[in-house]
Amino acid sequence: MYAVLRFLRWVLFLIVAFIVVTFMVQNREMVEVSLWPLPFVKPAPLWSVIVGFLLLGFLIGAVSAWLSGGGTRKRGPV
Repeated sequence: MYAVLRFLRWVLFLIVAFIVVTFMVQNREMVEVSLWPLPFVKPAPLWSVIVGFLLLGFLIGAVSAWLSGGGTRKRGPV
């Protein structure tokens, strides 16, 4: 049973990796990134901007979920 699940995990990983690589290759155009109040403008590939903001959103959500569970962690195991 464990071997089947491990195989399925690898198949899913390869499918996701293929989709991500295809996305990156198809979105190689350069875009200018400017963070408005700052005077900096930096050209970057479109895929890196999209992936960067997805990772930033994931991190913000993970920290938010971790902080919201603080009371439960403080009380200890039930």
